[in-house]
Amino acid sequence: MKFDYLIQIKDYNLLAIIGYMIVCDNHIHSYELKVLDLFIKDKKLGEDAYNIINNILNDNDDKVTLNSAILALEKESEELQKEIIFLLMCIRNADDNKHPKENEIIEKCMNACGLSKLDLEYFEDDVRNIINNINEENKNYKNTNENKSKNILVNLICCAS
Repeated sequence: MKFDYLIQIKDYNLLAIIGYMIVCDNHIHSYELKVLDLFIKDKKLGEDAYNIINNILNDNDDKVTLNSAILALEKESEELQKEIIFLLMCIRNADDNKHPKENEIIEKCMNACGLSKLDLEYFEDDVRNIINNINEENKNYKNTNENKSKNILVNLICCAS
């Protein structure tokens, strides 16, 4: 999925769904933020778009409600609706903890948009590939930093003798 339609959003309030997806399990996982960054960073959606998501993440009083966000999604093109639901699926799968509330948000969005479980199944392989790539990048990053730490420790021990 290329996420070409994300830049054609008519109502940025729908982006609140993403914030709700990230916080619905009562914690913000770094992998969920990585997924968000992967799909939204290069779209240059503007400060308003990011503020809508941040208002949810920070639980600000002036945040968009989930119901308002779903109503905004309902009015968008089918292509954009599918991109958002695909993104929600990636966020759900990012932390290896498919929380029931995450599934509930996806289901509410699908119902509002008139999409079926077949649409979800169509995305599953792509979602799995994206999450595997993110996990692999994180593993490589962690291994590289562990090796650097070991080298620093070895140098400290050798030089101190």
